[in-house]
Formats: sequence, structure tokens, C-alpha cells
Amino acid sequence: MTRKIGATGFRGVTLNHGRFRAELYADGKRINLGNFDTAIEAAKAWDKAAREHFGNRTDLNFGVPGEEQNQPVEPEVLPDPGIPTDILYKI
Repeated sequence: MTRKIGATGFRGVTLNHGRFRAELYADGKRINLGNFDTAIEAAKAWDKAAREHFGNRTDLNFGVPGEEQNQPVEPEVLPDPGIPTDILYKI
């Protein structure tokens, strides 16, 4: 089961009033998993709840413990298209 990954970069995690909220949708109902200080804490809570509700049928934020798959990747930072790239590398 694949879910859209939003602005936080994690499945089931949204930013709400400066804190990260983890929510899971199961059986047509929204399950609030709580608010967390970091997106990683919220993503781990979502992973735990997803495994409990869906078993191995779901994609996780961090994969199964001990496996290297599904690890979040740092977003690539691209140079501003308005700045010539030859200027960026003359430092």
C-alpha cells in the first residue's frame, strides 16, 4: 500500500502548528497517533502503527528493522536556476 509522501518527506506525517502530527488511515477511519517534536519521531510512530494495522502489506518510512530498504533520502539541493553554475564553482 503506497501513500503520497508530503512536505515532511514521511508517510503519515504532517506539520501542524510547529509540531509534527502522525496520522494513520485504517478501515475508513483516521487514527491520530499524536504530536511529536521531530518528523523522525512522528514517522517512527506511524511505522509502528502501520505494521500493527497492515502487517507486511505496507510501505514504511524506515523499512523493517535490520533491513536497508526504504530509508529516507536527504533531498538534493539544486543551485538557483538564476545563478550561472560557473560562478558557483569558482570559490
